[in-house]
Amino acid sequence: CKTNKVVFLVEEHVHAHYAHGNGGESGDRYILPVAVILAAVILSVTIFMTASGVNTQLTELNSAVAKLNSVQVGKATPVPQDAKPEPTPSKLGPNEMQNLFSKAAGTKGDAGAKVTILEFSDYQCPFCRRHYNTAYKQIDEQYVKTGKAKIAWLDFPLNFHPAAIPAANAVRCAGEQGKYWEAHDAVFDGQNPKGQNTVEFSVDDIKGWIGAVAGIDKAKLNACIDSSKYGAQIQENFNLGAANGIQGTPGFIINGELLSGAQPFEAFKQVIDKELAA
Repeated sequence: CKTNKVVFLVEEHVHAHYAHGNGGESGDRYILPVAVILAAVILSVTIFMTASGVNTQLTELNSAVAKLNSVQVGKATPVPQDAKPEPTPSKLGPNEMQNLFSKAAGTKGDAGAKVTILEFSDYQCPFCRRHYNTAYKQIDEQYVKTGKAKIAWLDFPLNFHPAAIPAANAVRCAGEQGKYWEAHDAVFDGQNPKGQNTVEFSVDDIKGWIGAVAGIDKAKLNACIDSSKYGAQIQENFNLGAANGIQGTPGFIINGELLSGAQPFEAFKQVIDKELAA
């Protein structure tokens, strides 16, 4: 833009010069030299302006790059040289295991079984349901029903599963009628037809699933569910899990040893067999 303005001013000066009578034959002798000089001036000015513009753009670019680098470095969190990994939770002793077992929502298996399995779980968690559909049933058949292990369920409802607490409360209500594990199965089985991911369900769904359990007193069940009477116990279970290394669901403590996630049956078998052989 600046170069065009200079050319316009030079051209205006030449036109003004001839307009004052300096044209004609005598002026013709000077046209070529003047044109050469003017061309040189214009070229010099153009080169100067272009170089200045490039320098300015380079300066601005370097400044922008510096600012960008500054922002990127600012976002990084340096790792201290003496940083240490978080310690692995220590193995729980028999007394601690027994205390947690006594706080469980439901238990099953021989009281004298050598292996105790604590499951901290959530009724709306898809991974908990995956465990129920796979490894849980194999553990139940091969270790619980044979008297080698006993299982305890402790409620660990995650706050982004709104149906988890109502379901936990309802299953405990069924437990009042001696139907805890039947209700446990019914809540998971009721979700299975709706897919493998997180299923949204209501209190009415829960009442329907558990109400279909053989021998259940529906009126008593529904009154208990509506009272939400087990809220404090559910919260206590959650707190106990968090205090003992449970960070997600499902989480397990087998004879004091932590095992996290919906692991395949083989992972449970390895730990259980080790404890049986000890």
